[in-house]
Amino acid sequence: MDISKLSDILEDIFKKSLEENIYHFGLAGRRGISNKIASGSLRNSVSAVPEPGAIGIEMNDYWKFVQSGRQPGKKGVPIEALEIWIKQRGLTGKDKKGKRISNRSFAFAINQNIKKFGIPSRPGFLDVAINKMYESKELQDELGNITIDELINHLEGI
Repeated sequence: MDISKLSDILEDIFKKSLEENIYHFGLAGRRGISNKIASGSLRNSVSAVPEPGAIGIEMNDYWKFVQSGRQPGKKGVPIEALEIWIKQRGLTGKDKKGKRISNRSFAFAINQNIKKFGIPSRPGFLDVAINKMYESKELQDELGNITIDELINHLEGI
């Protein structure tokens, strides 16, 4: 059974689920919709690895925080990742007097806020990816082809 095409389809579904601008963020009065890509390292780490009789999905360990948020009072976010996110989003931090602060100081302030308040849990990218798998015509066709090939190989062996 050749499942390499199937693994390519699954990898694409997972990556596109992270890229979609459908995820809500923010609190009352400052809500928005965005994707689940900050630095891109999670998306770039996603790979579907064909194994004998199965497919393994591999990605960075912090996928669970992207999926489920963070609890208040727990570990913060890596400062370097926040700095990249700040730069990519074109954000600028200001102190209480309105004076611009460095991106590093801004990242530390965001990190303290995340430690204190957490990041709310919302429907995550895995939920989106699973729904996309059910809806994917390409995935259904490939599964059908694999099933037919397996049946033919089994019947030829009789």
